[in-house]
Order: sequence, then structure tokens, then C-alpha cells
Amino acid sequence: MIQMTVVGAEQAADYFEQVADNAGDLTPAMDAGIRELEIGHRIKFGRMGGRYVETGRFMASLTSDSADAIRRTSANGLDFGTSVPYARFLPPILIREGKPFSLIAEGVAGHLVRSRYGGR
Repeated sequence: MIQMTVVGAEQAADYFEQVADNAGDLTPAMDAGIRELEIGHRIKFGRMGGRYVETGRFMASLTSDSADAIRRTSANGLDFGTSVPYARFLPPILIREGKPFSLIAEGVAGHLVRSRYGGR
């Protein structure tokens, strides 16, 4: 006869239920993602030594919550951009990969495993 006892099955079930609950609304992680993208763009503009910053309008639209900033978050995504009309004529300087995106991914992962009881 073989006898097996599963230890921690109820805790594991509770943990996965909590991950599923957290996956239903990623808005907090998306809000943090917007901040990471703004920080990343501040760094990028700082490294560009003043290029594309004649009036500051374009830069402000990507680094702050200016009137030209496009910032929307939802339960499962985010929109980040600029409504500055001449932006389409500038070289693509938007940060499309790298550190801001890995930080957003880490934020989503952290949100998914965050305990409803506080902590992880």
C-alpha cells in the first residue's frame, strides 16, 4: 500500500486564487508603469543634450502630466504618448524597450503575487 499526504494544498489553492483575483485588475501596476515611462523619458531627454527641446512642449508631454500628455490606464493595459502635433515629424525617441519595460513587467508580476493580507 502507498500512502501520500499533500502538505500545503489548501495554502497553494488560496495563493492561486489570490493571483487570479489580482489578475482581474492590473490598474495599480499600469499606473506605476506610466510613472516608469515618464522617468525613462526624462533620462532619455537628459542624455540627448537639449535636442528636440526648443519649447519644452514635446519633452513635457512625455515626462509629465502636461496638457499634451496621453496617459490612460485600465484593468489590463496602458496608453502612453503625446498629442503634440509635430511629434510625428521627429525621430522616434520613445523608449520602446529596455529598463522601463522590464520595470513594468516586474510591477505586473509583483501585483499578481501581492497578498490580499499584505506583503507577499
